[in-house]
Amino acid sequence: MTTEVNQSNGVDTSKYLAVPHTDSPVILSWDNLVVATKTKTLLKGVRGQFCGGFWAIMGSSGSGKTTLLSTLALRLNTGVMSVQGDMRINGRVYTKHILKSMAGYVMQDDLLDGHFTVLETLQYTARLRMGSETTTEQRKARINEVLRLLDILHVKDVYVGDTRRKGVSGGERKRLCIAMELLPDPKLLFLDEPTSGLDSHNAMAVITILKKLVDRNACTIVSTIHQPSSQVFALFDSLLLMSRGRIIYQGAAPHVLSYFETIGFPCPENTNPADHIIFVAASDPALRKRRRADEDVDDETLEKAWKDEQVVVSHTDLTITDVESGSTPKTVEMVALAKTSGTTAYAPVSEDEGKEGTIAAV
Repeated sequence: MTTEVNQSNGVDTSKYLAVPHTDSPVILSWDNLVVATKTKTLLKGVRGQFCGGFWAIMGSSGSGKTTLLSTLALRLNTGVMSVQGDMRINGRVYTKHILKSMAGYVMQDDLLDGHFTVLETLQYTARLRMGSETTTEQRKARINEVLRLLDILHVKDVYVGDTRRKGVSGGERKRLCIAMELLPDPKLLFLDEPTSGLDSHNAMAVITILKKLVDRNACTIVSTIHQPSSQVFALFDSLLLMSRGRIIYQGAAPHVLSYFETIGFPCPENTNPADHIIFVAASDPALRKRRRADEDVDDETLEKAWKDEQVVVSHTDLTITDVESGSTPKTVEMVALAKTSGTTAYAPVSEDEGKEGTIAAV
C-alpha cells in the first residue's frame, strides 16, 4: 500500500488511520452522502469506509450517528427524508435484497415476545431466517452455537418476559437480540446503541462478546454507542466521531486522544477518553475552547482539521468477497475515490470503473 502523508504540521498522521483488515469479509464504503428532511440537513456530504474490524460511531445527541447507521443499513424512511450519495459493499452498489442476505441489524429497542422462552425465540427466528435449504439438525446446531457464543445457554428455558411476567435480565435480553441476528451467520452486523439501558457490567459483557466475534473474523461490526466506559471504549478497533452531520475523526480508536492533542484538545488527567471526545464534538461550538488558543472552534473547523491531517491512500490490495455471487474471497485492486485530502472510500478497478452508483432514494 502506498501512502502520501501530509506533513504540514510536522506530524506523521498515518498512525491515526484505521488499519484495514485484509481478511475482512466486508468493506463498506460511502462517498458524498447527504441526508436531509424538508427543513434540515442531517448528513452533510460525508465520506468514508468501514474496512473491517469493530467500529464505534460516536457523537453527542443530534450529531447524526444513528442517521448514518440507518442510511448505510438502508433503513431510513425515504418518504420523509431524501438520500443522495454513493454506497458500496466490497466495491459494488448494494440493494436491500443484497444487504438482507448478508447483514444483521440489532435495534436499540427490542420487539421480543415475552411469552416465548429464549430457546423458542431462537427456534422461531431460525426457521424464518436460515432458509428452507437448511435441515433441522443444521438449525439446531447453529442455535446451540449462538447460545454458547452469547453466553445465554443457561437461560435457554427461561421465558423472555415482559412487564407482567418476570423473565431474563436486561443484559441477557440484549444478548438474545444479538443472537437472533447471528443465526444466519451475517458478514456485517449493525447495532444501534447495544449498551443502552445496561449497567456497566452487562455493557462490558455485550461488547466483549462482539469483540470476540470480530477477532474470529466472523464479521465486520458497526455500532453506535452513547458514552461508553473507558473499559468498553478500549475494546473498539476503530472510531468514527460525528458532530452535527459531519465526520471529525475516522480512524484507529486507540490513537484518537493523540490526534485531538495534536489539534489542541488534550484529554485532562483522570478523564474517560470517550467523555472527552464527545465533549469536544458537542453540538454547541461555544463549549469548545482550544487549550493552546482562546478561540471558539466550530464543526467546520474540526472537520477541516481532520481532512487536512488525513493520509491519502493511493491504492491498496484487499481480499474481498463478491457480495452478489457469494463466491470465495478474491483479491481485487482497489483505487481511492478520494484522491485529495478527506476520508478514503474504495471502488474496484474493473471494466465498470467510472460508472456512478448514486442512490437517490433508499
